[in-house]
Amino acid sequence: MERSCALVYDTALCKKIFQTISVDIPALFHREALVQTEVREGSLMKPNGAAPAKRTLPRNPFSWLPDKQQRTVFLCAALLTMILMAAIHWSNAPLQNPAAPLGMISLQLAGTLPAAKQILDSWEPKGQVSAALNLGIDYLYMVAYAATLSLACVLLARHCHRSRRVALLGVCLSWGMLAALCLDAVENLLLIRLLFGDLRELWPVLALWCAVPKFGLVLATLLYLVGGGLVVLVRGGGRQGAGS
Repeated sequence: MERSCALVYDTALCKKIFQTISVDIPALFHREALVQTEVREGSLMKPNGAAPAKRTLPRNPFSWLPDKQQRTVFLCAALLTMILMAAIHWSNAPLQNPAAPLGMISLQLAGTLPAAKQILDSWEPKGQVSAALNLGIDYLYMVAYAATLSLACVLLARHCHRSRRVALLGVCLSWGMLAALCLDAVENLLLIRLLFGDLRELWPVLALWCAVPKFGLVLATLLYLVGGGLVVLVRGGGRQGAGS
């Protein structure tokens, strides 16, 4: 009797093990594969089944700021940027002459001490006061434009989250604008030293090497925003046309 019970028990245990190996484990792997597919496609449902889970961006300079507040900060920064841009243009106008056709930008790109001295001498004392004012305003302007462009990249990257490469490029450029801010700050410090009579050979060279990558980062960011914005507009128009 005991042997019969043991035999029955062993048979039931073997059946249970066989069922686990042949049915339960493959089903578990199948469910896991479905979950991974849904995550890749951005269609994973929330626990209550109400809405798809939101795909998040890689860490960016504004990850700490809620999405709604990011839009508000962007609008405020953009408005401040436009105001300071007008002030920069106003203070730069007296600096434009044959020796410095671009005003302060000509000094940024001088690259050598003789060229920088020629520009400084052409401004005379009155022009140098305008140059000092321009550099002072620029310290506020660089923070405003860097925040505006960096946050614009984050917002556009979030809108283009289905294209991971486009979104990743936007996040990289948002960090790049912080690098441009640092380069701009160092460049201004070097120009201030030149403006106040510290005429060293190294300062114009370092200012040039700060200005060139700064302008490159700003240009790349603007191209990304313009190109990405056009793509978003075209896709939005195409969806509206298909919907109608």
